[in-house]
Amino acid sequence: MADEASGPSNKCYLTNIPIEVLLRITHHLSTTELGNVRLTCRGIERSLFHFFSHEFFRKKQFMVSNFSLQTLIDISKHPTLSPVLTHIIIATDTLPQRSAIDTGTRADSDRALLADYFASLNWLANAGILREILAEAFGNLRNLQTIDIRDFNARNRNRDGTGTEWRSYGARTLERAAGNSLRLGHSTTTLDPSMIFRNILAALGAVATSPTAIEVNLRCPWCITDNSFYLHPRLGPTLISTLQGLKKLHLVISSETPTFLAGFLSKTPNLTWLRINLPTSHQFDLMHDAAQFFNWLTNTASSPQTASLGDPIQLPYLERLDLGNVRISPELLVGVIKQFAPSLRALSLRRVNLPDQNASKSAERPWVRFFNALGQTQLDIREFELSLLGTTTGLSMPYSHVHLGPRTAYSDRDRSPHTYKGNSMWVLIQRILADLEDGKEDSKDDTSEEGSSEDDDSDASNASDSDESE
Repeated sequence: MADEASGPSNKCYLTNIPIEVLLRITHHLSTTELGNVRLTCRGIERSLFHFFSHEFFRKKQFMVSNFSLQTLIDISKHPTLSPVLTHIIIATDTLPQRSAIDTGTRADSDRALLADYFASLNWLANAGILREILAEAFGNLRNLQTIDIRDFNARNRNRDGTGTEWRSYGARTLERAAGNSLRLGHSTTTLDPSMIFRNILAALGAVATSPTAIEVNLRCPWCITDNSFYLHPRLGPTLISTLQGLKKLHLVISSETPTFLAGFLSKTPNLTWLRINLPTSHQFDLMHDAAQFFNWLTNTASSPQTASLGDPIQLPYLERLDLGNVRISPELLVGVIKQFAPSLRALSLRRVNLPDQNASKSAERPWVRFFNALGQTQLDIREFELSLLGTTTGLSMPYSHVHLGPRTAYSDRDRSPHTYKGNSMWVLIQRILADLEDGKEDSKDDTSEEGSSEDDDSDASNASDSDESE
């Protein structure tokens, strides 16, 4: 008895405390510290696994590299982690240049890793290997819901300090080997969002899977080109079935005639949330006039180019429409919104610019005209989300920023969405008009803003992807 009392104890007292208290304790630990706690005993690991896997594996970000994509395959085959992964992000991480691979001071393992990365990149992008890897992963992930392309890292990994980024798996390992930082927002001839998008579609056409969302969230001045929406006959009925099952579609598109996008959208009749952004550009008004696309969408144009696209898309279940980085007339914007009545219940406008042909002194006047016209429609919108609205008097002119509410100067707060919710669209519009009357215009060239293609809703910034095991 004495020996037993004085000897070391193998009992882990943390297993005796309620799970709520254990989670409260571990909530304040860093990723490394949390990993060490999970290694203390099997009981702690079992207690924390559900919450750990939800935080780190429900949504996970990968890059186009052998190391990162092989991890995606491994997770998809894992018996306990595979069911957890529901949101895959493919990011545009790339090394800026192939430099100093053979430097004598570099470790052999680092040189081998860099050589493999650069040698494999073209094969992954151009030889169909990326499609094969994604198809295998998609086929294994029975609970996959969202496939996401993005060119930024979410800065809300609060467990490791405010503002810490969630990175693509393998990013830190590659940066340590290269001694250089990865880039996400610079286009290359090998790796760009359109290439990734095409490989995702090809992978979905190769396996029977049923994600409900495809999201393209881009901050930099690039987009998914129209020919990327071409549905090749060899993709077969599997892809068509997948597209018909989509509920959410977020796109960043070019302002050219939507030759193939029109056919693509016609295959997504069950959408409940559609987001259309145009690419961010420092030449805001020169780059965002997509009249041909919106004229086709509303069936109001008579040009041969838009007439050849066929009838406008019908989305009878669409509940939310988001538009961003667009220069459009108030009348055409009302027509676009009316196209999706009577199901539409939410509208989001971000960095939407209305031309003021009368060069009025009041920056709010085109927006007052727009909301007055919208109030006379048969729509029943219950939620408006508005941010970074503007007007301009010409294609090459800086636009005037429109404030919502009693603000006296432009500030970072204007970037945050102003949300109006209620059961009466007429009442909501009156609130918006009152805020427009209170707002004061501030003529400002908006070239310093980040792009609105970023997914600003809470779903996009959910912190659940990392390379914590590196």
